Amino acid sequence: MSDGVAPEQPLAALKALDLDALEARAAQGEAAAKYELGARLLIAREASTPDDARRGAALIAEAAEADVVQAAETASVLAGAGIGRAQDWTAALSYLVRAAELGSAHAQSQLKVLAAGPQPDASPPTGDDWAAMQAGVDLNAWLTPPPKRALREGPLLRAVDGFASRLACDWLIERNAKRLARAQIYSADSGAGAVDEGRTNTECDLEIEHSDLIVLLFRERIAALTKFPTAAMELAKILHYSPGETFGEHFDFLEPANASFAEELNTRGQRIATFLVYLNDDYEGGETDFPTIGFAHRGRKGDAFYFANLHRSGAPDRDTLHAGRPPTSGEKWLFSQWIRDRAPAPAEG
Repeated sequence: MSDGVAPEQPLAALKALDLDALEARAAQGEAAAKYELGARLLIAREASTPDDARRGAALIAEAAEADVVQAAETASVLAGAGIGRAQDWTAALSYLVRAAELGSAHAQSQLKVLAAGPQPDASPPTGDDWAAMQAGVDLNAWLTPPPKRALREGPLLRAVDGFASRLACDWLIERNAKRLARAQIYSADSGAGAVDEGRTNTECDLEIEHSDLIVLLFRERIAALTKFPTAAMELAKILHYSPGETFGEHFDFLEPANASFAEELNTRGQRIATFLVYLNDDYEGGETDFPTIGFAHRGRKGDAFYFANLHRSGAPDRDTLHAGRPPTSGEKWLFSQWIRDRAPAPAEG
């Protein structure tokens, strides 16, 4: 495989593989089996413990050292995210370089985006000296976002001009364009995800197998701006709106008076903030509209916009009623990140 973090066999499908057979093959030193077993322990197991995560990450690292390209790509994400091991950006980039050297087009194009830097009009380097590109990645620039700009105080609304490079925006669209499915809402009746006629756009989640260092660095930049750790963030999403598609008026906080959300609020906390990055601007309409306060916003490609869903007291801010209005022409793409008011409790193990 040479075009994505996910292996030829999706990580979720590894649940179906016989664990004992994988253990035996890995014990015999088979590198591909180490990768498959590591992915099974770390990602595909429904209730992974910290011990599973550490062992899974170690097995994937061993497979990467044995030149399994999928393992090198996945090890890069694990090192950047600090999953099953300590967070280490240098190691993350080194694994990405190894994948590039092994022929991964995904790793090669990602390195060019990273080496170009986060500035809005950054240009990609040329050539195929992947180690030199790693040396050219300015991690401090990636981890230091531009300043925020106040739009309103009640509710709190902020804009960030030039949050992301145009290259990174294009990367995220191209990487996820074929993964879209009908977006869902939290059902007020069950607390689970459900399709609703008030939301007609499409989306996809950026799970580990569909993540990369660009996604991780977006989240780090968001953390630096909002002062909330990445551990308090939900899975990031890519949102897509074709002409006429909309997300009707709604709140992003979970209604505390609704019993269906009680367990969710108790285990994962409240959605304290919503952060959006505009991945393109070649469309008409499509504003994020706050009808209660008579305010609408639309950023340029690479700009970001975020707002608090709660008052400082912790109570839901009902002035944050908002809608994703439909584009009248062109397609709208967003990177969306919801932030909770606390990180989830660690699993036992």
